[in-house]
Amino acid sequence: MSGLIPAFGPRGRAALAALPGTVACVTVVAVAASRWESIPDPLAIHFTSDGADGFAPRALGVLGMVGFCVLEAVLCAVVAYRRSAATRSLYATAFAIPAALGCAFVMTLLANAAVADARQADWPGWQSLAPIGAAFAAAAIGALLTPGTPVMPVSRERGSSPDSLHSVGLAGTETAVWSRSASPTWAKGVFTILVAVGVAGVLLGIEELAWLGLPLGLIGLVMSLMRAAVNADGFALRLPLLPFPRVTIPLADIRQAHVRLVSPMGDLGGWGYRSLGGRRGLAFHTGEGLWLELADDREFLIVVEDAESAAGLINDLVARSATAAR
Repeated sequence: MSGLIPAFGPRGRAALAALPGTVACVTVVAVAASRWESIPDPLAIHFTSDGADGFAPRALGVLGMVGFCVLEAVLCAVVAYRRSAATRSLYATAFAIPAALGCAFVMTLLANAAVADARQADWPGWQSLAPIGAAFAAAAIGALLTPGTPVMPVSRERGSSPDSLHSVGLAGTETAVWSRSASPTWAKGVFTILVAVGVAGVLLGIEELAWLGLPLGLIGLVMSLMRAAVNADGFALRLPLLPFPRVTIPLADIRQAHVRLVSPMGDLGGWGYRSLGGRRGLAFHTGEGLWLELADDREFLIVVEDAESAAGLINDLVARSATAAR
């Protein structure tokens, strides 16, 4: 089973499975905090066709809602961590349950905040369709964002060197360009969810959600469009149509390129664009990456799909440049 995003290690799978529950928890806390003075104490927590018929102390009720979201996130994270491979059913469930719970909890809080006495709180039957719809939509997103299954590396031929340089066999008169997205597909999904949360905050009049979701979501969504490219000029990391942010490494500054496993924490000291000692690069998750050895004894690395083709093209271009300079 392969998803639209690269395979993750156990921690990556657990983090993705826990993400929806975490978002639901933050949303419930934000709504409760913004409407705290308006929510009656006790608050209504159960409704029938005749109105509210179940109540709980305000603090306890909100704590219970948050607790359910946290418990769901932890359980999904544990299951994803312990499984040897990701499955669509797992991530569809991990996304659907917190979406339904979060939607129901937020609607409950808003229904209480709209009245002075919890006994007057109302939840029309048609509103039950909202958590159900949210669950189906989130399940589809979870299935779409299911990480791929790790592929076992193919053993090399006897006598070949594990550090042998990659090549795409570029002839002396040929030209070629390589380009791939520098951000994993799941990043686009996460920032899209944040934008949706911000839009929901605007529509529901919840300023905290709007200020949290829209700026972070829009900035992240734009940054997730960044692409890595290799051509005769060298390597470039940039956003389409924008002059910044941009990283360019001239071909003359590159000694050679390799393909190796990249660990964000181990190799860069963290996730995202980082610099550590004589090494800098971009990594959102552990995976196969492009390593560039530079002329100033520094290194640049990036986790990206099809890193082998990028490394091969760079090595061929460097070799051609060296031959032409003789």
